[in-house]
Amino acid sequence: MSFYHNYIGTLSIPTAEKEALLDPKMLSEHHLYLHLISYLAPAFPEISSAQLESLSLNSYLYFRFLLCFDQLIDSSHFPLGEMRLSFEFYEKAMRGLAALYPEGSPFWEQFSNLKSRYFNSVISEKKGSHKKEEMTPELFQEIAIGKSAMSLAAVDSLACLAGSNLRRDELIDCISQLHIGLQYMDDIDDFKLDFKEGQWTYPMSLTQMYLKQNGIVTQDPALLHTYLYVSGIAQKNLGLAIAHFEKSALIASSAGLSSFASFLEKQISSCQSHLQEVEDLFLKTEIKSQKSFSILKYNSLDSSIENALGYLAKNIEDSTEWTDFMTSAGQSTTWTSAYIGMQLAEIDNSNPLLKPVLQKVISISSNAFNGAMIQDGDSSSFLVGFQQKMGFDTDLTQRNWLAFMNVDGGWVTYRDPTTLRKKLDLPVSVSVKGWTNSHACVSAAAAYVLADIPSLRLDFEISCLHLASLLEYKTHWSSYWWTSDVYATSFGIQALSHHSELKSRCETPALWLANEQETSGYWSNPATQEPSAFYTALAIKALHAYDAKAFDKSITKGVDWLLKNQMTDGSWLTTRILRIPATDVLDPSSVKRWRKSSFGVNCIVDDHNRLFTTSTVLNTLYQLTKSTASC
Repeated sequence: MSFYHNYIGTLSIPTAEKEALLDPKMLSEHHLYLHLISYLAPAFPEISSAQLESLSLNSYLYFRFLLCFDQLIDSSHFPLGEMRLSFEFYEKAMRGLAALYPEGSPFWEQFSNLKSRYFNSVISEKKGSHKKEEMTPELFQEIAIGKSAMSLAAVDSLACLAGSNLRRDELIDCISQLHIGLQYMDDIDDFKLDFKEGQWTYPMSLTQMYLKQNGIVTQDPALLHTYLYVSGIAQKNLGLAIAHFEKSALIASSAGLSSFASFLEKQISSCQSHLQEVEDLFLKTEIKSQKSFSILKYNSLDSSIENALGYLAKNIEDSTEWTDFMTSAGQSTTWTSAYIGMQLAEIDNSNPLLKPVLQKVISISSNAFNGAMIQDGDSSSFLVGFQQKMGFDTDLTQRNWLAFMNVDGGWVTYRDPTTLRKKLDLPVSVSVKGWTNSHACVSAAAAYVLADIPSLRLDFEISCLHLASLLEYKTHWSSYWWTSDVYATSFGIQALSHHSELKSRCETPALWLANEQETSGYWSNPATQEPSAFYTALAIKALHAYDAKAFDKSITKGVDWLLKNQMTDGSWLTTRILRIPATDVLDPSSVKRWRKSSFGVNCIVDDHNRLFTTSTVLNTLYQLTKSTASC
């Protein structure tokens, strides 16, 4: 890809424009067209490296020109600066191709035929968007291959340079199968945008047929998108995309194009992940529909605790683990089970549910969000806390856990950026510092667990000093992974309240917490502006730990609200409390929009099983009954 960077360096344009042309995200999206020549090159060993580099640059610049052309005909507003650059790219590409292929070369006739095929497909697509007639599978594939016709030129260009058409037909088929698969994917991914811009696509045609057959009338993009999945159309088309990618990968492998085959395997994996997300989303919807939405009337503290315990007992998977929070990594198992186990063990470590859960969590060596992810600091903190509350030996777990602590006392979620990138399949160009830097919410939870482990008193001291240093010029601690700073502040107060010399530093954060309470008694989720039982329970527990007497009014109002808002099944309603920033996001406040979605990054996710929230509320309510009894 250095060929493109070197060329951009020669352009007489402002630095800002050069940076935009080298934007890592954009280049990642253009990966196929930057590497297509090098992917195909092993099939043509006769071609020199200098010719391959020149062809790679010229073919990519021509692709960039076509991209601008597509945008121009699709939009009435097109920046003149981009238009100027697109012509610059076109002229450079044509001069470069002319140097590689002299007049009279068969390449030019093939190139001309492919251009005609491309334009005919664009015209056919535009006519379809205007008429919005039923689109057949045959027409869809014809347009998909036609729109990718200039990519087929890569095969012809290499064959002409090598002076051999030996593998031409199979490689043309390989590229065609790939682009049919990509078109299936793009039409699903861009469904809402295509509808908004008046584009007529194959899945849109199928969705309209489905609505007509079922007597449904709507032009709402969001509803149409829902029906795309409810009808099974999206899933079927993703399955077809996989089939075409597999055909392409088979050809690439038989032709000895190992790098190209690896790229195609990633496309297959991406489609399979999308299908899994769809399946997970339907599962999440089913789970949520089975929950109670009726408030338990005439609730007392004792009955509330009993009902919450019953809810947690009924919602344990195969009696060995709790699951919650649906994300792109799947549902959380280990992290959720360790957290809930710690909450319950603080109440009563003789609860018969706990030993099987702890044994299951310990048997999974990853100490992670779930078995598919790598070990993280938070999951490890909660596992150590769970073990410690259960009276189990934590020596071995502690050694792995302490690896997430920095020298300054800050705690990180992930330690090894290389392993993290590999797990997330991220290129080196994408920063993961947001996930590998220390954060107050992770550090506070770790310090909270450390407070009860005498053998790690020095680590507790260092972690508390770090938390105290974060308060300089601030009124409270900030959360990274959570939608409210209540989380980090609650655990921070609870940790420092165990430190005789630093407890006084909690006064300002405690006042901040109290001031965040709404007049009705709850603490809200700032990401959704909804009452949050989770944040309410955390805030109450922190105020109680710091100075129950001074904050008695806030605590009483909060508990009263919790008792009045428990559901008849023993749970509390949840909101989107978990925040998943992109790996390069250092400051969550820099994200302009958080998507309400279970998948991807820069999104906010709910504990759809209500287990995280319910166990947190249960723990808080029990702490209050225990303190009342001791009085």
